[in-house]
Amino acid sequence: MQILEIVLFNEKGQKRVLSLQPGKLNIITGASKTGKSSLIDIIEYCLGSESCNVPAGIIRETVAWYGLLLRIGRTNIFVARSAPKHGKNSNSDVYLDIGKGLTSPDAQALKSTTNPEAARDYLTGLMGTPENMHVPPTGQTRPSIVAGLKHALIFCFQAQDEI
Repeated sequence: MQILEIVLFNEKGQKRVLSLQPGKLNIITGASKTGKSSLIDIIEYCLGSESCNVPAGIIRETVAWYGLLLRIGRTNIFVARSAPKHGKNSNSDVYLDIGKGLTSPDAQALKSTTNPEAARDYLTGLMGTPENMHVPPTGQTRPSIVAGLKHALIFCFQAQDEI
């Protein structure tokens, strides 16, 4: 899976796009306090995180939908997630569109077509992650777990304070 664009939509329908280069290391640089560190949180939220960890501030106050234009194989996928309502930490409204040559839509097209769990499961399947389940030995207190997209994300991004 490659991220082609990170897209933010405000309440007025304006769209801001950060284009990335597929197949290459993308390093985001810029002045302090401009939202670079929030990009990882935005990506995780769009890919089905249980909560929106975008810090309080201008991004959280002005963004209505967070979106990603992805490529898996030869297919483009656009997934967007509605920003949490005031006082909440998540929103289950997810827009998902799939197609060859697909581009990021205008804000007017965004409407809930699925939920975070279904979108995450669908993307995991597209990535070719085989069915798997780890069942801890009898007597262990940890629950069984199925590895998928959310488990792979930790290996994909590096914050500014990590080496």
